[in-house]
Amino acid sequence: MKTQMSRMVRQQRGFTLIELGIVVAVIAVLATVVLMGKGFIDSSRVTKLHEAMEVVKKGASTIAGMQGGTITTSAAGANELTNMRTRNLIPATGSSVGAGGAWIVSNQDFQITTVQFDSSGNNNAVAITYTTANAPMTADVLAAASKDPGFKNGGTVAGVSCTAQNGATGTSAVACFNL
Repeated sequence: MKTQMSRMVRQQRGFTLIELGIVVAVIAVLATVVLMGKGFIDSSRVTKLHEAMEVVKKGASTIAGMQGGTITTSAAGANELTNMRTRNLIPATGSSVGAGGAWIVSNQDFQITTVQFDSSGNNNAVAITYTTANAPMTADVLAAASKDPGFKNGGTVAGVSCTAQNGATGTSAVACFNL
């Protein structure tokens, strides 16, 4: 009987350090994959918002071309997104239209909220106000936009203050471009 008891005790020893180490390593690898995946998702949203800004710039150039080369300066507080939707230059219906006429680019946190045109100083320009989920993403979008040769680093367009290249601090910024 005593021999049988000692065999049962030996069989119920538990996990070895090697087995526990393997489990911890697998969990660490899975956590890394999840965190990297989130980074890729955030990066794709930033890229999508930057691409939407390019669409707005092309739409503004199209409107300027339809008006003989000079864009009409927006009235104070006007939002040209409606004008661009009417001309089918940006998505006009469905889930892409948010509160106040904002263009929802990726999800509720990634939007182009207002667009203003300006033709002062013989230069056509556009001011694009956008919002993101957090300040680092706002800065990333502005950094991508600043690589454009028409990017205005500060100044004003249609009475709106343009965010300087390193000036994005919150979840909203204004990127301005000469057309």
